[in-house]
Amino acid sequence: MGRRSHSTSGGLTLYSTLEPCLLCTAAIWQCRIPRVRFAARDPFWESLDQVPGLNSGWAPRCPEREGPLPGRLAAWAAALPADWSLHRTPAETATRSSYRFHTPGLVELAEQLHLDLRVSVVEAWVAISPAIR
Repeated sequence: MGRRSHSTSGGLTLYSTLEPCLLCTAAIWQCRIPRVRFAARDPFWESLDQVPGLNSGWAPRCPEREGPLPGRLAAWAAALPADWSLHRTPAETATRSSYRFHTPGLVELAEQLHLDLRVSVVEAWVAISPAIR
């Protein structure tokens, strides 16, 4: 994104597996990417889409946000950071608490998949899909 000319970014759409965080959103605004589509919401950043309303100068530059996308990709995209947060952070953090509060079904499924190392990627994808709605 940093190498693109601002004048050439008008027709671009940025696709992301997870809803962009605050720093990613700032970079997207700076590069004037007009559209962002994300596969899954990140419960840690649930109110980020309200930021443009806080400042009238930001609103015209904010990208159109679309997400979460439907289907299994959304389920898979949501499970990846949940698994990472639950199993790679040493203690209870705000992110882990947010996942546990907002998506208890996802947390339960991520725990189950993490414990069963015999689950293939395809089986995990199929299993996760109905849990995220």
